[in-house]
Amino acid sequence: GRRFGPKPFAVSHCCFSRLHVKEGKWGEAVASYQSALQLVQLSKGEKSTECVSIYQDLAAAELARGGHDEHVQYLLQAHSILLTNAPSGEEEGKITLALAEAHTSSGRAEDHDMAEHYYQQSLQCYQAAMGPEHPLSLSVLDSYSRFLILAKNYQAASKLLQESLPAKLSTFGDFSAEVDETYRLLGGIELAQGRQKSAFKKFKKCLEIQTFLYGSQHKKTRATQQTVQLLAKSPELALAEGRSAADHLKQRPLFCAVIPKRSISGGTKGNVYD
Repeated sequence: GRRFGPKPFAVSHCCFSRLHVKEGKWGEAVASYQSALQLVQLSKGEKSTECVSIYQDLAAAELARGGHDEHVQYLLQAHSILLTNAPSGEEEGKITLALAEAHTSSGRAEDHDMAEHYYQQSLQCYQAAMGPEHPLSLSVLDSYSRFLILAKNYQAASKLLQESLPAKLSTFGDFSAEVDETYRLLGGIELAQGRQKSAFKKFKKCLEIQTFLYGSQHKKTRATQQTVQLLAKSPELALAEGRSAADHLKQRPLFCAVIPKRSISGGTKGNVYD
């Protein structure tokens, strides 16, 4: 009779794995993916690019069942195989982004440096392959910026976001969700550093964009409106407004200078605002 090689069985195992994933049976999914991986390794070799997608599926299944360390190890295996097979910039960028997110989610201090390394690598890969203005490159930049904000590296995050604004304006438009999110992140950075006046300006810009995109009654717009109103009442803003009013008064001409001389001497009254 006809003999079948390992590959059809590997495909069959992957199909079973996806069925287990849909049913939330993560243990069974991991076991099926492992069987599929062994069959592909037998037929194609351990460094075959066909192993990459299985390692990625294994990583996702392990993460779903709480196996964080296994999740990272499977991603590292996928990354290692990709590097030996001259990957495209997008392929390498995708796997290094997954590694960055995996190291971030561990919550362990020792994983911080590795997470930053992979974020930088992913961003470089996407920018080199697709250009700095490509939506995927800008999305990775935002993810890296959020990581820096969580790590309280506000200066680096602010620099990245500020430098990305021209590209986002060009790619997405002035009144876009991406530009709105950038101003929101920048506003949050200013607020975290106690710069209420600067934060107020950023959130006002958010409010302008959100009102255009979603309308004034949308929950996102209303939340930003509340932030703007709270910041407007802050001491720094009140002091700045007070100085502005005082400066304006100083620059105004003296009261007598705006009254026509004839009205003072008893002549015909003129309008003081003429």
